Amino acid sequence: MKTQKEMMSKVIGVVVLGAVVLSTGCTHVYVPKESEYKTDVIPVYTVASKVTLVNGQTDDTEIEYAHNMGHTFVADKKDWTEQAIGIAERELNERGAGSAARNDKKLTLRVSDVQVSTGVWGFRGTLTLDVATGDGVAKTFKGEAPAANLYNASSGCLSAAVAAMLSDQTIMYYLTN
Repeated sequence: MKTQKEMMSKVIGVVVLGAVVLSTGCTHVYVPKESEYKTDVIPVYTVASKVTLVNGQTDDTEIEYAHNMGHTFVADKKDWTEQAIGIAERELNERGAGSAARNDKKLTLRVSDVQVSTGVWGFRGTLTLDVATGDGVAKTFKGEAPAANLYNASSGCLSAAVAAMLSDQTIMYYLTN
């Protein structure tokens, strides 16, 4: 029969092993969902031309953008830019771009930064989206989104940045003329 000392040694060993496993955490690659958030804050207008959307992000290295409970979350800014393009394409098509007769507009998008921070009541995602029009206008848009979980904060800040871009007076003027 095992002694009490041997049993305690085993229990302590299991506890230490569990603490080591929990503290090492994992790394997760996350790409936002393009349909997670509605972009109904974008004004109603009619796009005058089909719009070519270009992924201007050439950096496909993964960056750390969030930490939560021992887990590290990484983002590929090129993939995130593709999701921004998907959201923009959907919104532009709802505004007539898909059926427009002309084909002379272009937007080059680039997600340049993303961060999700943990707060007392949840998470806050912030994202920077750089945009260049076909006629040379370059602008930067910020998207922010508070959420109860990290994934919604990630998707929300991406949608918010695209909504800010498509709500901007300069971008709207370019797209409607």
